[in-house]
Amino acid sequence: MRQPKGESALIECLRTVGPRQTILFAFGLIVPALVLAHNAEDKQSEAIGGVHLNAEEVKGRELFSHTCTVCHTLAAVKSVGRIGPNLDVLVGGIPSVAARRAFVLSTIKEGPALGRGNMPADLYQGKEAEDVAAFVAAVAGH
Repeated sequence: MRQPKGESALIECLRTVGPRQTILFAFGLIVPALVLAHNAEDKQSEAIGGVHLNAEEVKGRELFSHTCTVCHTLAAVKSVGRIGPNLDVLVGGIPSVAARRAFVLSTIKEGPALGRGNMPADLYQGKEAEDVAAFVAAVAGH
């Protein structure tokens, strides 16, 4: 007997089973897909250390991951950079979230903090710079 290939194999298989098996098969595909989709949404807004991120901070995490992890250490994205400072130590030591955010935003706009380092100015601008600053301020030191 010839073995059907691809989509025709699935159709042939479904023809040989009853409606009950077809329903169980569909249920077995749909439930795990729904669970995975639901879990992905919940995990997106959570950072390491149990910090819950808002939409701005989630976007900031994505931007930070694309550009900043090469140089900086930050536990929230599991980065271990060797060129720039450890942001968990440097930024995490600033007492308030607002002060941390202002410090990071200033550094992104002007380049190296306090005139030291090699980070170029304006790696991100406008809303993107604000999102990265919000993310780092929320998670640094946690």
